[in-house]
Amino acid sequence: LVDGSGSVVATGLVNSTFGNYGFTDVLMGSYNVVLVAGTTAPLIGSTIAGPSSNLGAGYTAVPNTQAITVPGGGGTVTVPLFNISWTGGDLRTTITASSTSVSTGSTATISYRVFNIGPAATTGTIYLVLSKPSAGTLTLGTLPTGWSVFSATSTGYILETSNSIPVGPLLGTVITATYSPASTISLQNLSADIPEGFGGGERNTTNNTSSRQILINY
Repeated sequence: LVDGSGSVVATGLVNSTFGNYGFTDVLMGSYNVVLVAGTTAPLIGSTIAGPSSNLGAGYTAVPNTQAITVPGGGGTVTVPLFNISWTGGDLRTTITASSTSVSTGSTATISYRVFNIGPAATTGTIYLVLSKPSAGTLTLGTLPTGWSVFSATSTGYILETSNSIPVGPLLGTVITATYSPASTISLQNLSADIPEGFGGGERNTTNNTSSRQILINY
């Protein structure tokens, strides 16, 4: 909360789930509510230019500030809602298989797609984690330009790229692998996941995981 000169007179922590915040011991007068990114609130008395909201790279707040008047009597002051939006990338993964029922001695081609449904291209390193089935083998095909194997273990592959993925479902990346089943009858689970914090600067991680089941016929 800032006064007419932009000086901070009170601070409140915003609840990240519901967006609630509050100020106490505020004197009568006219103020502006601004949103400031970071884990540390600005110091009381410090100056915020504008005043305007600053949510960090990729975020916008509409309106940028909210003007309020605090009357006497200590009553609750209602502040109109801020509309917060993310203007960067938003990656999504999918898995398709040439066949979801594979017999021993044959193979299935697995295709992993990573694409961007956000309003802007990604910026920064992206990691893609591909699980290996518990039975049979999963062999990566030739990786797209700019992609490499960061790590390979008995449970999966971690792929890495610094490529910027542009906006559009058809402008993403396809990574292929070959699945060879074991001599058993079972359901095998495959998954693809972009770990939180490793999606080229994206913030929405709710759609970063996909899965596919393969039936092995012996």
